[in-house]
Amino acid sequence: MRRGLRAGPVAAGPVTTGCAPGVTVQTGRVPVPEERRIRLAPDARSPGLARRMLVAALAEAGRDDVADTVVLLASELCENSVLHAGTEYEVALRIDAAEVLVTVSDHGAGPLEQHLAQPRRRYGRAAAHGRGLQLLAKLATAWGTRHEQDGTHQGRAGQEGREGGG
Repeated sequence: MRRGLRAGPVAAGPVTTGCAPGVTVQTGRVPVPEERRIRLAPDARSPGLARRMLVAALAEAGRDDVADTVVLLASELCENSVLHAGTEYEVALRIDAAEVLVTVSDHGAGPLEQHLAQPRRRYGRAAAHGRGLQLLAKLATAWGTRHEQDGTHQGRAGQEGREGGG
């Protein structure tokens, strides 16, 4: 019978095994990945709902160190789904010991490559739009986009380690 295991994202403590009577094995912390998902309408208010979910999940996982950056990156991906796809979209968060990864998936009208091949509006320096992918490239430790055969578009942004080198 096992004793001393905590329910939740980290298991630690002594474990009594069935190998030999009276044998206790001391284990270290075993991180368990945390995952959250939320499906949202293509509405200007929905990125705020995504941000609240992300902040709560990152706080529960003890990842306040990357919360500001992850929430900003996810906000950019959510805004792109609302503005460009106009379809329901899903925000998925995966937290493990090495990385925090946010994936935003939508079902746009065509491949991302077709969208990007169209003439793009140029935004001035004071514009509120037009810098999302630049932010991802600058702030994320890993990011990318993907188009699936079924029409799903995915934007991903990851943040490795701890901000500030910790």
